[in-house]
Amino acid sequence: MDQQIAPPAPITTQARVSKFPKLNKKSIIIILGLSILILLIPLILLSYSKKQAPEPEPPQAKTWEIILNYDNKINALAFKKLSILNQEITADFRSATYSPYELVVSDKEDRALFRTKVNITEQILYNILNEPVSSASALNSLPASLETTLYIPFKSTATKIVINKDYSPILQINIPPEVAFNFIPEVLAQTSPQNCGGMQVVFISDGYTDFNKFHNDINEITAAFSSTQPYAGKNIFDYKIIDNSQPLGCTTSMAYCMTNSSNLIKQIGFQRFPSASKFIVLVQNVGQQRDGNLGITNSVGGDIAIFARRTDIPAEEFTKTAIHEFLGHAVGLLYDRYVSADPSYGRLVGNIRSNCTDNRAGESFWSNSGSQGVFQGCGNQSYFGSSPLSCPSRNPFLSSAGNPTTIMSAAGCSVIGFDGVEQAWINQRVIPLYQTSCAQPANTPIPTTPLIPTSPANTTNNPSGSCTLGSISCRPVENETSPVGRYGINVHCVGRQDLCTNGCDYWCQSPSIPTAAPGSTTTGAGANTSSVTNTPTPTPLSGNNSTPTTPPSPDTAKTYTCEEVPSSGSAGSQVQIKTLNCH
Repeated sequence: MDQQIAPPAPITTQARVSKFPKLNKKSIIIILGLSILILLIPLILLSYSKKQAPEPEPPQAKTWEIILNYDNKINALAFKKLSILNQEITADFRSATYSPYELVVSDKEDRALFRTKVNITEQILYNILNEPVSSASALNSLPASLETTLYIPFKSTATKIVINKDYSPILQINIPPEVAFNFIPEVLAQTSPQNCGGMQVVFISDGYTDFNKFHNDINEITAAFSSTQPYAGKNIFDYKIIDNSQPLGCTTSMAYCMTNSSNLIKQIGFQRFPSASKFIVLVQNVGQQRDGNLGITNSVGGDIAIFARRTDIPAEEFTKTAIHEFLGHAVGLLYDRYVSADPSYGRLVGNIRSNCTDNRAGESFWSNSGSQGVFQGCGNQSYFGSSPLSCPSRNPFLSSAGNPTTIMSAAGCSVIGFDGVEQAWINQRVIPLYQTSCAQPANTPIPTTPLIPTSPANTTNNPSGSCTLGSISCRPVENETSPVGRYGINVHCVGRQDLCTNGCDYWCQSPSIPTAAPGSTTTGAGANTSSVTNTPTPTPLSGNNSTPTTPPSPDTAKTYTCEEVPSSGSAGSQVQIKTLNCH
């Protein structure tokens, strides 16, 4: 009989489980973590293999370009254009310290974000020959309107740009705040001057085919500058060169060039040298300009001077013209000593009373500076100079050629140099503006010892230092930051703060413009380490110093559309305010 084999005993559940290790909670977490890491590794490698997106660029520095027109028929300032440029321009406004015009940028809280004195061209000044001329005119008639281009630091939170004349608002430009530019919060009440150190002077050529000749002419001019008193030894100029091949129109007519190409000249200059103060255009071979004009400047304190190497006049007149136009008018704030037959020529600017005045008694500083007295005729027959008009005129467009003791007389009468009165003015009122070191604190005042007082037009002598007009009360305050008055003292106004007139020689702040923040200055050559000019040593210039020019192409980020709106002068003001809304 077969023997039956018993089936194997069934394996219990406990026995089956025991073949695998028992996992605790910690082990499970470790396993899950490793699994997730294994899954993420390919994703991480894939992301690094792709090109990473570039980080956003920091906000680009921007500048307002403001173009204004001065209408000579009605003696009024008009707005022409407002744009934002994608370029940082730190224009030097120190030469406008004594200008009657001030520009203020404010925010919606009416806080001053930026303020500076500015020069606005109201006239053109010439250096002309005391010789009969063959053309129909020795002095070109004054253009109906003259343009001024201003470059102002852009402020993203600004809502208003106001231009004051004699501290009364005459033009207001309302603009929307450009918060989209996302700039760093504004620093309030940045005041001019922002630049320190020497005056940056840019030479620009027009009509030169040989730039070596251009550089040689510059060397001749700068050598003359450095040897002319009182500038000799002061080292206040920092010269730059642009070898420009773009026609500016100066070879045809310097007056045409000044009237129609001044914006282009500034664009070319600021594109290469954004901290420039003055621009000198040298014109080659313009012997055909036989109208008696040797050089031209856009007013006392102007920022553009044009003069030519002419083939039809003695070579000496080239450097004499440069000294007359640049060191005399543009930098020295001096007027012509010749007397034009045109009674409207050579109008006095603001309260600048240097070598010419409308005061029949003369200026007080004249008597200690070699003045020969007070003599009628200075620029035109209405004003007075400190020396007699001893050069008879051989030019039918001049009543007198001036006095042979100064280069500010007409060519043929003048000498190379300034008279005692002119040197005193330049030494005490001009040169100190450009001798402030960049290492000094921003609120360091310029040296003004002794200070030459000036005579504002249509005001009354009031040496007591205080005055009242209705609800206006003005009093002198030591160490105040307001501009210096006629007697060399600073003042502060209380009550309704308007311009003191009719017995007040002292500056008062307009109520619509907030005062500068404590510690800032509204006059003087304050330093700003963020706007440092090159070492102001007038070294000889060569081709290595020059910069080849390219057509100016400032990247205009925006041009505003502006409409004039009805407005009127503030209470007690004799000036009508023009207001524009821009968007």
